[in-house]
Amino acid sequence: MSIIKSGKGSDQRLLDGFRYRRDRLVWRCVKHDCKGRVRYDDNTYKMYRDHIC
Repeated sequence: MSIIKSGKGSDQRLLDGFRYRRDRLVWRCVKHDCKGRVRYDDNTYKMYRDHIC
């Protein structure tokens, strides 16, 4: 997992080949119609919605 900057300067996470953006308490996939989401629990990132992209 690593942190990168988007074109507009916000933080994005790289995790398992997908990019995520911060959305309140979860991280959402950056692709528009994708449902992929991960949550940070107990010092680990856990996927709780699968990707459709």
